[in-house]
Amino acid sequence: MSALLFGLALAVGAPALKDTPPKGPAVVGRWQATAVISNGSDINQHTGLEYEFTADGRWLICRGGQILDGTERTYAADAKARPAAIDLTERPNPYPGVFAVETDTLTVCFRTDGGQRPPAVDARGHGLMTVVLTRVKAKD
Repeated sequence: MSALLFGLALAVGAPALKDTPPKGPAVVGRWQATAVISNGSDINQHTGLEYEFTADGRWLICRGGQILDGTERTYAADAKARPAAIDLTERPNPYPGVFAVETDTLTVCFRTDGGQRPPAVDARGHGLMTVVLTRVKAKD
């Protein structure tokens, strides 16, 4: 978990977005964080934080429009699972999770302690991190 939180604090350059959401799983695109909840508490680290999920299975963490570090991050999403499942990987560390997309809001809840996949996106407790995000609209 420390690598994930550490990654939230560093910065490098990010590409511009397009007007329409990219094709692929519902999570594909750039998302701006509105809340980050870790171990049941809002850790107030969402300001300027963005996640980008690419159609080729990579996820990037950005702050202030800049991609954080060069850490290898991949994901696999299964929208047909109930709840929808997402497996985030950062370096060799797996973070099994669940997600929900409602209009332009994405909520991802994932394990940071090596435990089992959370039962729902609103699960709270030790070893869980929840990130609530809104889709980033392209600038004209």
